Amino acid sequence: MTSENLRWMLNQLADREGVRDVVLASSDGLPRACSQGLDRDDLDRFAAGLSAVCSTGAALGELVSDSPADWRQTMIEFERGLLLLVRGAENSLLGVIIESGSEVEQVAYHAHELASQMGQALTTAPRRADQQ
Repeated sequence: MTSENLRWMLNQLADREGVRDVVLASSDGLPRACSQGLDRDDLDRFAAGLSAVCSTGAALGELVSDSPADWRQTMIEFERGLLLLVRGAENSLLGVIIESGSEVEQVAYHAHELASQMGQALTTAPRRADQQ
């Protein structure tokens, strides 16, 4: 799937009421694609933050489940909105910033649907030592 196709799909979610930004990132914090409106610095910070939240969720998930692979999503609520982080395909994360007062359940449903539809396009190969 081309980066233009990825961006188009992310923009479809971003165009929903209450959604501000959508980012697709690798689990090690590299940005893959984003919806319109994010500058490069914010995109990099968003992708790195998604990786950190995912790692924390997986570590804490071991207290709940035998397998950190059971982690599906994390939501962090702020005064003016919330961050939804959804597991995509292998090594990929989908992050969504949702404005306060929005229909969070609807946005979460569509985010999971998008992650499912994108399937293998969301798969990110792990980086090798010589790529860092």
